[in-house]
Amino acid sequence: MKLTFAELSSTGPVRHHNEDCTGFWEPEQEEERLIHGTIAAVADGVGGLSCGEIASEANGNNVVGLYF
Repeated sequence: MKLTFAELSSTGPVRHHNEDCTGFWEPEQEEERLIHGTIAAVADGVGGLSCGEIASEANGNNVVGLYF
């Protein structure tokens, strides 16, 4: 089964920028998908703290990268 991925996030009513991050990886070839599967990650930024967007992006990318 091939998945379709979409993302939508909002800054909310208080923040001026979004600190959330999503990650998604799925092999192109069906046989690879059967072996490795598919992974999606959501990392919620720490609103109001310094560099929350960096932390959430690093976490989201690390989870997807470490899975394989």
